[in-house]
Amino acid sequence: MSKPLFTVSPDDDVKEAAKTMSINEVRRLPVVENGKIVGILTATDLAKSIVGQLTEQDTLLYAIARYHKYDY
Repeated sequence: MSKPLFTVSPDDDVKEAAKTMSINEVRRLPVVENGKIVGILTATDLAKSIVGQLTEQDTLLYAIARYHKYDY
C-alpha cells in the first residue's frame, strides 16, 4: 500500500471516497471502523456504482462484505 495510508469509514460518502482515491492516485481504499479494517473499497467498486450495478449506498457495504468473504 502507498504511504500515507488514506482510509474511509463505513459512514463516509462514496463520492468523497472517490475524490480521495482520485486526488491521491490510489486504486484501493481501506474501510476502517473503530481502528480496524472492515473492508477495501476499490476503483472497480466505484465503477460499478457509477454504471448502476451497485447503488451508491451499497458500494461501501459491498466492499465490506467482500473483504470478509475472502478473510483478508
